Amino acid sequence: NITLECFIEATSRSKFVEWLDRFYEQFRKKGTQRFRVEYNGSTKPLVYEVTQQQGSDPEKTWGRYNEGLMVGPFTLNLVEDDPVKMVLRHIAKAEQSETSFAVTTSKRLTVFWGDGTFTGKVRGDGVEVRHTYEKKGTYDIIIAGVVEDIENIETDDIIVWQKLM
Repeated sequence: NITLECFIEATSRSKFVEWLDRFYEQFRKKGTQRFRVEYNGSTKPLVYEVTQQQGSDPEKTWGRYNEGLMVGPFTLNLVEDDPVKMVLRHIAKAEQSETSFAVTTSKRLTVFWGDGTFTGKVRGDGVEVRHTYEKKGTYDIIIAGVVEDIENIETDDIIVWQKLM
């Protein structure tokens, strides 16, 4: 469980409602959403695949007559179903960039590719898992499940976290 104390600030009532709706819209999408915490760009990122639990209504401080500063603090509750994971990084230098890894494990794993897609039920001896990225960019790949029981993994991607909880 991840609990964040947040706030939204806007220049008018209508902008406040619009921005709050746009913020919550990120978590209303089907499936999990990528949540990434990075400090100052100089440390390894914390990467999560989350869903929002329990919406919270902001405590609003209204401006007068739809004018003036609007502020609304609220609590954001997120849940990650598979909190123990390995994180790889793939740098796609061109469109249609392919990544792969081979894994040996007796426990089922789920791979979240960082582009909104995932591969489930990965298990076996030397199973090769492949994915193609449509666009250039840097992608953090989450391998979620019982990563402590991974007997072997072979990849050309960067291992950001061997085990992240």
